Amino acid sequence: MHYVFGYRSHLLSAVHITWETSDDPANTPSTLLETGSLLQAYFERLSFPPGRTATNAIMADGSVILFRGMDPQGHTVALFITGQVGRPEGSQVERMSPSALVLAYTESPERPDIYHPDTP
Repeated sequence: MHYVFGYRSHLLSAVHITWETSDDPANTPSTLLETGSLLQAYFERLSFPPGRTATNAIMADGSVILFRGMDPQGHTVALFITGQVGRPEGSQVERMSPSALVLAYTESPERPDIYHPDTP
């Protein structure tokens, strides 16, 4: 679990929760998929404004955004799964072997309170 505090405000601006197969033997690729699926279903039932959600988006690195939603105030929740992408022997289709599930809550992703080296 990681907590992110704003550079100027010194207030909590984000929380990232990560489950990794390398950290805990109970976190198998299968349990990451199951947990991700349960969380995705939960977030899909919430009332995010139309056009402010995305699900099952495949990123260039092979990771999958299971859910991303933004409320009217701009607060964002994102759930994604990452891992090695490859073609199992004898398979015609590439598959991901999940190694991490990440849940991120961010107060203001469009205006992050971060340090900019160019700003005095």
